[in-house]
Amino acid sequence: MVVRPAPVAVPAAAPTPPSQTAPVAAPEEMTVALDAGGWGASAFGDIAGAVRNVRLESRFATDAEVGGAAAAGVRVASWVVGTGGSIAAINPAAMAAEIVALFKRYGKGGTFWAGRPVDLGGTAVELLNEPGNPYFWSDATNYAAYAALSRVVHAALVANFAPVNRPKLLLSYDGGYGGSEYGRAIFAAGAVADGVTVHPYGGKTNAVASAEGHRDRAIQAHNETGLPVYVTEIGWPTCTGCSPTGDSLQWSEAQQSENIKNFIRWARETKYVAMVVIFNYVDYGSNDYYGIEHKDRTHKTSYTALHEASQ
Repeated sequence: MVVRPAPVAVPAAAPTPPSQTAPVAAPEEMTVALDAGGWGASAFGDIAGAVRNVRLESRFATDAEVGGAAAAGVRVASWVVGTGGSIAAINPAAMAAEIVALFKRYGKGGTFWAGRPVDLGGTAVELLNEPGNPYFWSDATNYAAYAALSRVVHAALVANFAPVNRPKLLLSYDGGYGGSEYGRAIFAAGAVADGVTVHPYGGKTNAVASAEGHRDRAIQAHNETGLPVYVTEIGWPTCTGCSPTGDSLQWSEAQQSENIKNFIRWARETKYVAMVVIFNYVDYGSNDYYGIEHKDRTHKTSYTALHEASQ
């Protein structure tokens, strides 16, 4: 998450059929999760009061971190691998091996869960965070490199996991920055995915749109691919009196709670949104108060609202 310009609505275009290996079924039950990494294993007891699923970067894939989550009954629903640099500089075989190793240990059926009463292994991997975001990636329009990387990773997952345990490979459809033209470009370049992600922050030019989130991002992603959609970041900051962030107006804590509940309700009704990840756990920065908790770790009303919405 960085300061971004306001999202721009992109008109739907004739879809390019995505590369996929089998018909895609609608998700049976939508997962509600929290972007919550970096607060240590002891934080999951608190997180569990709001949600039972989190999104974590792969750098937190340790026995201590996953063990802390498991002890609190929290599952890592989505692992993010790759957060910045150059897409072209990534060694596809090495990244594929990293992802396979991560899920062999912490994924569904992984060795970490042997002898434990419950298998809370993760079932989805996000291949690069916001690959279309030039704040993160020096070659954010390198669609061919991202597509090629997806093919290598997908093949490795198929080769190393039985279908029942194979992690779902998620690719960014809006690039985390621009819009659906990003997804059209990567699939035109031959990308392979089991699902697509969007980060539909509502922007700062219109109060109604900012409150609702850029829902058209999710709608376009599904309509143009037929794949399940994973909203792996969406949130509303609460620094009232501060200037807007790059992707949202500021909201009262009561409004933040209502926005979260409304978005989750809408996503469930679509029947094709498989996951909604609320950004984020604790406030940070000078005006980036997206958290469901303040910097002093006291709960906002959205903590309870998220718990209620996730049931």
